[in-house]
Amino acid sequence: MKAYKHVGIVGVTAVGAALCYKEIVIEGIKRFKRCPEISMHAHPQNEFDVADFNKITSLILESIENVKRSGAEFAIIPANTAHYVFDDVQAVSPLPLLSIIDLTINDCLKRKVSKVSVLGTFPTMQFSLYRDKLKNVGIQLVEPSQEEKERLDMIIAEELLLDHVDSDTVKEV
Repeated sequence: MKAYKHVGIVGVTAVGAALCYKEIVIEGIKRFKRCPEISMHAHPQNEFDVADFNKITSLILESIENVKRSGAEFAIIPANTAHYVFDDVQAVSPLPLLSIIDLTINDCLKRKVSKVSVLGTFPTMQFSLYRDKLKNVGIQLVEPSQEEKERLDMIIAEELLLDHVDSDTVKEV
């Protein structure tokens, strides 16, 4: 009998997908002394254009097909901005999908968090994928200022995605 489901990771940013992979492995080892089978597929990050939701949807669906062919039984998309097309992707996905937004909100509820700030790329914070869902469950979203959103976006692009975390930046954030 198989103890774990085969996990599919749909990478939008390679760093995000790699961190997700690492966390699945670590949590599997901590909890069960082994990790599940994992398949990952990622298109080059520069192919994703936040101005073209149809292309984002298409690329994500191609990746889902790839992880499905590898044996994945469900998929996760560890990228907030990609969740703008999550409902469209989920409607036609050949695999069940986990929403990082729903999982995050469920964790907030479990921990009895009443106020939260979502930090991420500019599109994630600017159009707030989380705003309505958080409000619907009674959690207040504390949004950074426009200047702070721009600065955080730059930190992600120029530091985090390049695996460079400056100690002054950590203090600033």
